[in-house]
Amino acid sequence: NFKQIQGNIFKNTFSFDNQVNLAALSHTDGLVTLWDLKKLRAIDKIDMHQLDCRCAEFDPMGRYLVTASFDSTVCIYDTELKEQKMKIENHTDRVVLAKWHPIYPIILSTSADTTCLLYTSDAADDLLCVDLGGRRIINKK
Repeated sequence: NFKQIQGNIFKNTFSFDNQVNLAALSHTDGLVTLWDLKKLRAIDKIDMHQLDCRCAEFDPMGRYLVTASFDSTVCIYDTELKEQKMKIENHTDRVVLAKWHPIYPIILSTSADTTCLLYTSDAADDLLCVDLGGRRIINKK
């Protein structure tokens, strides 16, 4: 028995957590909606972006979301604490995709600025960002 999840704002992408209990939908207005799939209702509206949110993806453990936006940012959101953990502003143009590595705590993002950036954290407050074209950038939380 299928039920339809509806909304007025066009959804760009969706992803499921690793237990398939939650779904994250990214929207053209910059919002991300978190859905409880067992109760078929929205449980959180996440407002981290000023422009079109192009993707929202769960990490392999299902706790964190990474989002990419046309506002040139990548954000990390903690779904348990319901708070933004980090806003990364290393791209100079629209970010079109951000993805978690399937095993390691690594994020890869691509942008209309023609860069592909890899992010990894080796300390609680630092995020190392490497441009796969060779440039190194360090972001502080």
